[in-house]
Amino acid sequence: LAIVLSRIIADLKEWKITILATDLNTRSLHKASEGIYTDWSFRETPQWVRNTYFKAAPGGRWAISSDIKKMVTFSYLNLVEDVYPSLLNGTNALDVILCRNVLMYFTPEAIRKVIHRFHRSLADESWLMVGPAETSQTLFSEFTSVSFAGATLYRKGATPPQMVTASFS
Repeated sequence: LAIVLSRIIADLKEWKITILATDLNTRSLHKASEGIYTDWSFRETPQWVRNTYFKAAPGGRWAISSDIKKMVTFSYLNLVEDVYPSLLNGTNALDVILCRNVLMYFTPEAIRKVIHRFHRSLADESWLMVGPAETSQTLFSEFTSVSFAGATLYRKGATPPQMVTASFS
């Protein structure tokens, strides 16, 4: 996400952007916070991404640029616990939540609770993005469903929930 933002926002240094990356596995969080990757991590990534945003590191690995790395904060969060939204853990008034391929591991009741907490965690007119296998008009009924080519996103807004189709010319 930080790389995408750096590509689409010309004056990024003027913005206050915080990306909160969460997981319940502290070992995974530690590894991710190091920002070191192997060639395998780039197997389906265009070469220009590695050349632009990474530098060679010892052992044939690649380190993400400090400008990108400083945009991301890593923190423990168990999505099924009732600890968010909260000012204390930075999970309130969010603009975007990306939660891909996580909900499928929860029980139906846990999924409903997590989606409701996501809705409460988002600011108005904000977005929730889930994996393609997790989309559901029924589960995400609190949101407005927005279809883009090949993807369905969910928007929290003042307008009543509905299905919107968007296209770019």
